[in-house]
Amino acid sequence: DVAWAPSGDQFALASVSGHHGEFGEFGVYDLEGRPLLQVKQLGLFHPEYVARVACFDPSGRTLLVADGARIHLVDTESWTETRSIEHDATWWSYLDDRAALSHDGERISIWHVPSMEVVRTIEGVELRRLVLSPDGRWRAGRTIDHLEVWALRR
Repeated sequence: DVAWAPSGDQFALASVSGHHGEFGEFGVYDLEGRPLLQVKQLGLFHPEYVARVACFDPSGRTLLVADGARIHLVDTESWTETRSIEHDATWWSYLDDRAALSHDGERISIWHVPSMEVVRTIEGVELRRLVLSPDGRWRAGRTIDHLEVWALRR
């Protein structure tokens, strides 16, 4: 997973490898590829898990990192964890500064971002990834066998 900061001057990389997803890498980098933050500096992750999701909030002040068991919210100025929530997220997508979607492999969760609480769950959805276009007008979603793109009403 690669996530660009809204400022466009840095990006986060969370990657998983290995036969069972047991290896991974996480870091935040500048445009030259120089590391600004490495996973060891955060010290967030349980030894059995690796970072597999990274997503900046719309303001760029918070970086969300998910490791298979928890969601970690990291302040991007101090690079310190501000909150940790038990939740298995295979992907995360902010709709705006008030709402977000996540998927755990079986269901989509709709989040109220200010409280970071799940407000609704939709069971049995097989989306592998869902992203919002930069202008907020389009969504693209990928299932195991096809891709869908649709317009959002504002």
